[in-house]
Amino acid sequence: MIDHHAFLCKTKEVHREAILHVLQSLGIEEVRYLELASLGINEVRDVTEKSYVRPLVGKKQLLVLLVKDITVEAQQALLKLLEEPPQSTTFLFCVPESLFLLSTLLSRFHLLPPSVLAPKTEFATYQSFIELSVAERLQCITIRLAAKDQEWIRALKLGLLESLRTSVHGYPLSTVQTLFWVAEHLLTRGASNKQLLEELALTLKPAA
Repeated sequence: MIDHHAFLCKTKEVHREAILHVLQSLGIEEVRYLELASLGINEVRDVTEKSYVRPLVGKKQLLVLLVKDITVEAQQALLKLLEEPPQSTTFLFCVPESLFLLSTLLSRFHLLPPSVLAPKTEFATYQSFIELSVAERLQCITIRLAAKDQEWIRALKLGLLESLRTSVHGYPLSTVQTLFWVAEHLLTRGASNKQLLEELALTLKPAA
């Protein structure tokens, strides 16, 4: 995927697992979602404010806006934000196929085909991992590390981050902080991926 600060996808449905593929393509580790029925002037101010919040993980964040309608006034207001975007934020607008957009605003986006946000089975890594028993998770980690499967670790890391952004699954704050810490340090220089993965295996709730 080319280096760009704003993407647009006209699609009927967004599968959040597929967002992980966008993250990988852009080299971004953090994603935030904002879902709105209509984007008006006040909402643009809120979007602008959120876009200037620095990410917790990495240097950049992907701000995903799931929007059903954007007023003409809001589109005009978005022009300035997209002309001079914050360095730490990349935008992904997901809108209905029938939504009319001003040509000036449309020109600010790199267009993505709907297939980009279609379900992708390779991003079932995290879901498959949490469905294992603790013993099975540890065995899986041993096998993957022996195979030096960095892609599996990266997919697991992104899946964990995505899960934490959308739901904390009833975990106490201390556990959520531990999971964020594990996600932040996986695949970083000097970190022990083995210890971090084992911590993840033991911290996540056991499969039912």
